[in-house]
Amino acid sequence: MLRAIVLLAALAAASFLLVSPASAATAQAKLRKSESVVRWYENAGHWTLRPRYEKCADLRSQRAADRCYRHRQGYRWHRERVERLTPKPVVLSPVAAIQAVFGSYAGEALAVARCESGLSVWAQNGQYLGLFQMGSSERAHYGHGSTALEQALAAHRYFVAAGGWGPWQCKPW
Repeated sequence: MLRAIVLLAALAAASFLLVSPASAATAQAKLRKSESVVRWYENAGHWTLRPRYEKCADLRSQRAADRCYRHRQGYRWHRERVERLTPKPVVLSPVAAIQAVFGSYAGEALAVARCESGLSVWAQNGQYLGLFQMGSSERAHYGHGSTALEQALAAHRYFVAAGGWGPWQCKPW
């Protein structure tokens, strides 16, 4: 179930993946192609993008000016395509992340997180950080992140390994 939640969140983030698997593969191939074109223009320092060639028509023949214009248009088109096709990160509220990860234990997990951190992903108390105030050794072992989803996933791993809410100072009852 946990993998399905993470997969659904990733699919929702990548809107081009919602059409069909074939079109998703095509969109990913287009994204990779456009990314490589943009890298080529930016890394190679192509002469058509240099500011001194801004007025190509005045400096060169009409044919060179047309080529310069086409290169600039192609670069802009690929750059915009990369921005459009790049998946946006999924940002869930702490409540939604906890409910999605903990499932039937969501009520208990919300009570613990509300007591431990006030449902703040930025809460800090000495070495204890995040929604569930996990210590440095627990974060190293079970993971941690800056988003509510990453912190809820780490806390769920800790919860399962510990067999309940024993390690937390705050209890849901």
